[in-house]
Amino acid sequence: MRLPILTAALTLSLAGASAGAEADWELTLRKQMEDEHRCKTDYLSHIVERQIGDRFLLSAKVHCKDKRTFDANWDQQARRFEIRRCGDVETC
Repeated sequence: MRLPILTAALTLSLAGASAGAEADWELTLRKQMEDEHRCKTDYLSHIVERQIGDRFLLSAKVHCKDKRTFDANWDQQARRFEIRRCGDVETC
């Protein structure tokens, strides 16, 4: 379920390409993944969008075409995603 306020806030907060089938935050995340981790995103899963007070939270699991997996969390203060790779032993 998408929260209208969250979607609007992310649209304003994330500098992005034109909106099409994907939300601006998805395009931003895909670009950041490619730039920082050389990951061509295959698909996203476990997407959670929440508003708690005036804070906007977003998390998603990123699945790369080369089978690597990352957890991505929107960092409102840094205005970018905090990305952590899921390891073989670590579950995320």
